Amino acid sequence: MPSLFVKLATFATLAVGALGAYVEDQVDAGNGVHVPGAYCAYRPTYSFKTALAAGDWTPFTIATIADLGLMGHDGLSTTVGPLGGAFRALGPNETNTIQSMIALRDTYEFVGHYGDIGYADYFLKESTHAYFGNSSELTNPSREQVAIRCPWASFCCVRLSLTLPKDESLSEQFFDQMQPITASKPWMVTPGNHEANCDNGLKGYGDAYCLIGQTNFTFYIEHFRMPSQQSHKTNNFWYSYDVGMAHFISLDTETDLGHGLVAPIANISTNHNGPFGGLNEQVDWLVEDLKSVDRTKTPRPWYTQVSPPTWPAWQEAFEQIFYDYEVDLYMNGHVHTYERMHPIFNGTIDPNGLNNPRAPWMLLLGAAGHYDGLDVFSTNQSYTAFGDDEHFGWGRLTFDNATHLSFEYINSADSQVLDRATLYKEHKSSFPAESSAETLLATAVEELEKLQAELKLAEANVATRKAAVDAEHAAPVGVRVPRGRTL
Repeated sequence: MPSLFVKLATFATLAVGALGAYVEDQVDAGNGVHVPGAYCAYRPTYSFKTALAAGDWTPFTIATIADLGLMGHDGLSTTVGPLGGAFRALGPNETNTIQSMIALRDTYEFVGHYGDIGYADYFLKESTHAYFGNSSELTNPSREQVAIRCPWASFCCVRLSLTLPKDESLSEQFFDQMQPITASKPWMVTPGNHEANCDNGLKGYGDAYCLIGQTNFTFYIEHFRMPSQQSHKTNNFWYSYDVGMAHFISLDTETDLGHGLVAPIANISTNHNGPFGGLNEQVDWLVEDLKSVDRTKTPRPWYTQVSPPTWPAWQEAFEQIFYDYEVDLYMNGHVHTYERMHPIFNGTIDPNGLNNPRAPWMLLLGAAGHYDGLDVFSTNQSYTAFGDDEHFGWGRLTFDNATHLSFEYINSADSQVLDRATLYKEHKSSFPAESSAETLLATAVEELEKLQAELKLAEANVATRKAAVDAEHAAPVGVRVPRGRTL
């Protein structure tokens, strides 16, 4: 029976680049007449590899990204608008994150994308920066212009007699750019604030400015199908799945934090989002999902987040649960930098570091790149082990075995590793009875070493007590000798 992962892979292959399939297969380029299946015979054939079954202890690697937007054309490029733009634009002939991921796509099994997918909502921001021109019409487009503007006059409006909302054109460009990856690699996504509506929170704009199909995460809901039903949920916003030795959980930190906590963009005055579940539903679901993890198959509960790590409500909603259920690692985005944190809980750094910490390990992966470029570090924090606000990049996470996982941060410009770290975490209750001989041997050796150390300690205690007793018996009558000392 196909795994949940296989079903998702099938969707990812078919969904991305859907506009391109419609253009070439259904429309005659010369006169706009629909010709069903006209070019189907010339479409490329793609293949993909199914996911490891739960309980398979074979090492595997995934690509990890967040805050990845459109590259070039109407996205991040070598230029910015004269009225604003990216802090860090692309350099001349600089390789971007998508190109780097394509070049190294044989080194990972699938892609985890933790919020902010394509940045189609940046059309308005780019307009106000005069990215498309500095006339008043282009820098302050009306709602109607956003709805009918076509990005490629020669390709879209003339060739196909078809118009698209501008933000939709940005998302279609992004899907086309991602297709070399998503046609053969599953693409597991999580909602971020830039999937919410069309205005990106710009002052003077809001839900009323957007079309109905551009509000309340409609883009995310209609473009992706995550394994929510299979993990006892009815929408894309929180879900879980197993791959090999790992249990993955994706959460929504933009809405539905539960217990009366106000999420970052849940029903603010100009942008109404969610809720997408009942009262406390996401938090209750998370606890039940953790309780149901079969640790004989998937010892590593691994979590993804997409909200600012300093957002108090986010921390209050999930951090204690992460700690109670021994989360190994969680990744997030939103802030446009890369940071590798020390394992930390409730503001306290775990003294064990990456050597069997009790607290979860956190990675911030917001530097994949989009129109705004990168953020700039303003302070040095003790909980940050390594930070980079200069390079666009993406992550590569390897599940080595039941006790080790390794992370590499890849510089998109040259596909070289900028940072590398390995987490060691014991999960003794997680070892399956049918483990490999190598794992069993390593476990046995470790247990033997502990028993030997305990035996030596016991022998030392016995020797100390015997010496004390002998000293007491040898002492003269009427003279009291302190325990452990001789005359």
